[in-house]
Amino acid sequence: MNKKNVALVFIILACVGVFMLFTQKDKVKKAVMDKGSEIVSNLIIEDGTTGAGQLTIDSVMGDPVQKPAKGEVKTTAAGYDITINYLASYDIKALVVHTKNYPGLDYASVLSPRDFALAWGNVAKYNDEVNLNWSQSGRWYYWRCDSVSEIEIMGGTDGVNKHSANCHIVPATDEVKKVVKSVKEGDIIELKGYLVDIEGTKDGGSGVSWVSSTSRDDTGDGACEVIYVTEIIVN
Repeated sequence: MNKKNVALVFIILACVGVFMLFTQKDKVKKAVMDKGSEIVSNLIIEDGTTGAGQLTIDSVMGDPVQKPAKGEVKTTAAGYDITINYLASYDIKALVVHTKNYPGLDYASVLSPRDFALAWGNVAKYNDEVNLNWSQSGRWYYWRCDSVSEIEIMGGTDGVNKHSANCHIVPATDEVKKVVKSVKEGDIIELKGYLVDIEGTKDGGSGVSWVSSTSRDDTGDGACEVIYVTEIIVN
């Protein structure tokens, strides 16, 4: 084989290698799953270095976007026949201020093995300046500060409550679940999916119910968002 032919072979191999690299990257960045319920879920992972859609702290200054939606997904968990009813579509960009795992075999742990405490707006912007001592336990989240004056920059108590939330994360697919499990405190994320009402029944008539809040203004029991996550972006 002469030098020209050798050079031509190397060029062809290089082109094939580049094509395979971009094909593989596309597969990683967008995994499409069909759960048999006519719901197609996208998984997008951004590495936080380059690329359109890169999330920064400026990305989380707006409020979550919520719109009316209808639909349902059928599944099973812990012996229950589960119906996940859509209450509203939901798109939130937020700073992860705390995470909590809930391992177990009960229906809630099977459906939602992880909670995120999320902050946006000025609560996210000034989170590094003001120590709110975020914590989570028993499917609740908590914050506390040394003085009210500390959180004036965040809008006071009302501002913190309206711009943070404890979110029960219900991954739509196994691929989404893998990424949900990798999220850590300090990540900036975008979640897309639905606020949902979860209803479960067993033979014999026993039932369970788990209903999402659809307001950012409520506090206390029932104020958490239950999010059926179909797409996640992590930066």
